[in-house]
Amino acid sequence: MKPCPRRSATCRPDGPRTRTKVYGRRWGSRVSATSFFHLGARRYFVHALAAFLLAHLAYVQLFTRSWPRPLRPSAGQLILAALVVIYGLVICASIWTALGRLLIPVLAYACAITAMVVSAILAGFARPYVVIGALLFLISDSLIAAGRFRMSARWPRS
Repeated sequence: MKPCPRRSATCRPDGPRTRTKVYGRRWGSRVSATSFFHLGARRYFVHALAAFLLAHLAYVQLFTRSWPRPLRPSAGQLILAALVVIYGLVICASIWTALGRLLIPVLAYACAITAMVVSAILAGFARPYVVIGALLFLISDSLIAAGRFRMSARWPRS
């Protein structure tokens, strides 16, 4: 190896190798994104919950602006909104005892995400994509909640 004109780099046959590249390769092989999020997931859970809460409240505001005036939901919209509220209540009841000190933040988030889905349903968009996305988000977050607060079995690490 010969000295390179750039500081803190060495010239190699395949080009200069800077310290950034060395550190990137070293850390990239030892720390994956999954383990990074595992390290901070417990510490920043309430912060992430608050950020998503604010996002869902913004969605509620945007969706309610799209409501037809006066609001006259169809029977299908009312049934779907009622099913979403019932689903939210069932999920909250199933994780209630496992929440501990996170009871208030998690229930506030559950109310916000349920309100977001109901407001998307009542907006009466011409295409169903917004409602489908909101429903998938609700299902996804409820599965995360069930996994975090109800599942006691540990998965084997490979």
